Parts: sequence; C-alpha cells; structure tokens
Amino acid sequence: MSKARFLQLLAALVLLLSAVASVSAQQEPTPALALHFRRDWGYGGIGEIEGNFTISASGPSDLTRVVFHLDDQVMVDLAQPPWQFSFSTGQYPAGTHTLFAVGYTTSGQELGSSETRVRFLSSQQAGKATVSVVALFLGGMVAVAALAGGVTLLFSRGRKAEDRPARSYGWAGGAVCPKCSRPFGLHWWAPNVTWSGKLDRCSNCGRWIFVGRASAAQLMAAEAREQQEPQAPLAGAPPSPGEALARELEDSRYADL
Repeated sequence: MSKARFLQLLAALVLLLSAVASVSAQQEPTPALALHFRRDWGYGGIGEIEGNFTISASGPSDLTRVVFHLDDQVMVDLAQPPWQFSFSTGQYPAGTHTLFAVGYTTSGQELGSSETRVRFLSSQQAGKATVSVVALFLGGMVAVAALAGGVTLLFSRGRKAEDRPARSYGWAGGAVCPKCSRPFGLHWWAPNVTWSGKLDRCSNCGRWIFVGRASAAQLMAAEAREQQEPQAPLAGAPPSPGEALARELEDSRYADL
C-alpha cells in the first residue's frame, strides 16, 4: 500500500469516528431529575400510603430550583438545597394522585422527573388496611403451625409404637433439658433465637434454656433415664415432711445449748 493511500484511509477513519461521536453526543439524553420517596411515619402498602412522608429530588450539581407537584398543584417551590419536602397525606384529598418534580439549572435547562402514582388513604382506610395485614400475617402463622402439626402427626402415625416416645409432646415437639436431663414439650410461644434452637422454659426444673427439638430416639432415651433414676424435686417445690424433719435435726447439731 502506498503512503498516499494509507493517509487517505486514515483520514476517512478519523472523519468516520468524528461523525459517530457527534451523533452520540446529539442522541445523549438530557440529564433526568431523580425522584425519591421516604416514609417517615404511617402506613405504606403497595401503591397506598397514609401518614407523614418525604419526597426528594437529585440531579446535576448546577440545580438552582426544584418544584414538586401533586397532580396539577404545586406542593412546594424550592430555591436552594436540600431538594426535599416533608408532607402529610392528610393535607390533601384522599384518592389516587400523581407526584413528580421539575428542576431548573443555571443554564436555564428544565429537567423533569418520572411520575409516581400513589393512592392517599384516609386514617380510617389505613386502619382497616393495617388490620387486614395483621390478620393475614397471623393467619399465615396459624396455617404454618397447623401444617407442621399435621406433618408431625402423620409421621408419628407411620411409626411403630416401639419407635415412638411414650409421651405426647405436642405439635411443637419435645426437647431434653440440658440442666436436668429430663424430656419436656416445647412451647409454641418460645422464640427461635438461633437456626437450631429456642429460648424455652423447662417444664420439669423451671429453668430458662437454649434448646433444640430432640429426635424420637433422644426423647425415648431421656424417658428411659427418667424411669431408672430418682426424680429430683422441682425448682421451688417445698420439702416433704420427712426432708423437713431431717433438715431440722441436722441444724440442731450446731445450736447453742
């Protein structure tokens, strides 16, 4: 290839790259104004809100003014940062509204944000929605508990009598107390503190312990130990008459005569 031909190709390549860069610059979108929404206090469901909220905007560093709109109504016209506005839904009519912001830069450029459609609830509507959410949550917990109990019962029925503990420990299952080594039924209200254990109170010794659900074999072994070994008195239980008399005789050895 001759030197002249090479220079012609190089010049054509430079012109092509310049044209591509120019088109890209022309097609580059105008910097948008980002809209943010934060709940300070109140109810916030899917597309529904009630209470105190803060709306804010962010954009280029040369912003000089931001106007927040609710439908065709100006909520606030800000002339200095921070570009945010706190409001209560009770200040506006209940129903579906459109929130958006318009910003202005030092060069006179106008920037629009995306629109957010949200439904403002009254306090009565928000109260009903909260009750519905709580009821749904509690209903789910009851359903999960019932399902767990049904599965436990189903597997228990499938075992032979000699493969099952002698006692019934309830749908939550049984555990072996690490303090007194006796089996007891886990309480349904005991909170899960780790992935493998609960904070529960032993029904035998009365102590609060971290314990996990025991297997059928572990419960059967604990039941067997309990039958072979003398049972210790429950924590806080009064001594028997014989124990009280023996304790008094022992204490009298050290009495001054």
